[in-house]
Amino acid sequence: MSEAPIVILIHGIRTAAWWQNRIASVIESETSATVIPIKYGYFDLLRFWCPFGICRAGPIEKLRQQIEGVSKHYGDRPLIVFAHSYGTYALTRVILQNPYFRFDRVILCGSVVPQDFDWRAVEDQIRGPEKRNAIINECGTRDIWPVLAQSGTWGYGATGTYGFGTFNVRDRFHDITHSEYFTNEFVKANWIPLVRGEKVTFSDVDTQGGGTPAWFNLLRLPLKWVPFVAAAAVAAVLALHPVWILGGCPSGEKPYKGQCVTEDWLAGRKDLKKQLGDVVAEVNKTLDLKGGRLFPLMDEYEAEPTPEKWAEIVQVADVLLKQIDDGVAKALDYDSRLFGVGNNIILITSTGKQTIDKKYSNPFVTVEKQWNGRQFVVNQIIKVKEMPTVEQAREWHKQLSEMHQQLTVEMQKLMDLLDDDGEPGGSSA
Repeated sequence: MSEAPIVILIHGIRTAAWWQNRIASVIESETSATVIPIKYGYFDLLRFWCPFGICRAGPIEKLRQQIEGVSKHYGDRPLIVFAHSYGTYALTRVILQNPYFRFDRVILCGSVVPQDFDWRAVEDQIRGPEKRNAIINECGTRDIWPVLAQSGTWGYGATGTYGFGTFNVRDRFHDITHSEYFTNEFVKANWIPLVRGEKVTFSDVDTQGGGTPAWFNLLRLPLKWVPFVAAAAVAAVLALHPVWILGGCPSGEKPYKGQCVTEDWLAGRKDLKKQLGDVVAEVNKTLDLKGGRLFPLMDEYEAEPTPEKWAEIVQVADVLLKQIDDGVAKALDYDSRLFGVGNNIILITSTGKQTIDKKYSNPFVTVEKQWNGRQFVVNQIIKVKEMPTVEQAREWHKQLSEMHQQLTVEMQKLMDLLDDDGEPGGSSA
């Protein structure tokens, strides 16, 4: 790398991360990098195992703020990030939700990121053509924690033990446990070359062979499902339903897509549509771009830049940012009550826990990602200290215009989904 890189260190759970400063001193003594340890607070096991987004949202937002601060302060200097344990999960959420963050290398160790995480969705955020040389997943063949994370709760994977096995991530295996990445010897042998921009090399386990202990396979069983399997066995006995035998449903239930469902279940669907409808309303406020004034003002500024015109743009952008912030808060609240289970999503609503199809969540996630990008650009407009050049203003204008078009398309998909999916009997909630 021609310019001295910035290196970010992100810790995991149940730790004050004392290793960060020691590793920082090793990296700075061996390279020209500036190392920044980032902390998001002590993250206990209870919140780690908790499957609800609200339990995990705090560290993710703190991490986003810190990375945004580093990006603004250090500009276009190469950015390398090392993340451990829960920090890997938080980092991938931040990358996915903030498409304008850019990294030169991402190194995971002790990863609990799900194996099906779609790296293709964020590959344009990793600089350089060779993604496999830029996204490195360090795996410990004696690391039990990723296995327990995957089997014990929802949303995590055992990729820190078994790897991703994908074309755009380099899995590198080591005969170590969960916290043995942080010895000076390991850092000098494996991470210093990465900070220097050198090509990824094979480890001893890669070249000589090896694997996890056989008893690890017992821990890969889906332990989180044990209580549900017991409940399912009882439910199976009750599954001889009158809807099949008599062609009707018991009192208090209604037919829906070939099955009998309770009023509570239908109420859950109505809650879902109400939540999505609230988010839609907030998005529509920001789609208006403050009464349609922002783009014309930017056109005028690009034609003839003056301090007065830029001050008016900042004033409009400030109001717009407040609307976006309010919308993001509502989106995060909604998102915190969603978590994946197989092909479905669990939504925590006022009527209890409801299982819904992923089709409701996917458009929302896309909208949320577009929203966060708009927040980042508008914030740049407001925080600029001097009147920007026409070229810079034109670039911001272009980014916002593209996001405006994309968000409009995604919003229409979400609206169509809500309009078309009716309740039993053809009525809409």
